[in-house]
Amino acid sequence: METINFKTTLKCDGCVAKIKPVLEETSSIKTWNVDLSSAEKTLTVEGENIDKDKLIADIKEKGFTAEPLS
Repeated sequence: METINFKTTLKCDGCVAKIKPVLEETSSIKTWNVDLSSAEKTLTVEGENIDKDKLIADIKEKGFTAEPLS
């Protein structure tokens, strides 16, 4: 299982609710969490063979940005 962290432009629980369907419907993601208290508003996803580019594009379609943290 791999873990990927993303810096996002999510600001509140309402923002998280908007991207929740994307995260829930992506079969390669097993678990996910958003830390709204962190400066980066970190989205952490865990799963197998996660397509980062597709996930970033899907989040962008919802009006937010996500970029992998190194």
